[in-house]
Amino acid sequence: MSRALPAPLNIVIGIGLLAWSAPLGYKAFNLVNYGVHAEGEVTQLHKLQCSSGSKHNRTHYDCYKPVVSFDTQGGRTTFQAGQSKTEGGYRVGQKIAVVYMAENPQETADLDDDFQIWSGAGFAFIFGFGFLAGGILQLRRMG
Repeated sequence: MSRALPAPLNIVIGIGLLAWSAPLGYKAFNLVNYGVHAEGEVTQLHKLQCSSGSKHNRTHYDCYKPVVSFDTQGGRTTFQAGQSKTEGGYRVGQKIAVVYMAENPQETADLDDDFQIWSGAGFAFIFGFGFLAGGILQLRRMG
């Protein structure tokens, strides 16, 4: 029995991920090119349960997302970064670079790190292309 997804489903998933990568890429582009850079401070660490490894050999460990505060022209803003690290990766009081759009700092703030900013769009594009190409190849093999 084949475990592959049906070709049309692969194509639909691929198109969906590619379509999703466009607004993510647009947001990242704007943040990199028009964002305001500031120095923030880690005010607390949000503890999460993370895991790694295969389905049958999974390792669980604690990881932490920083809650970062920084000053804007409109006042102090706080956000929780999307990136998490293991213990020791961030510490309360640590100074950290942030970038945000001036018109909406609360919703657009992110760590000023290229990987952090571009990873969502990049992964959506790569996986979208992979699903789409896989679906097309499946259809070509079927005749």
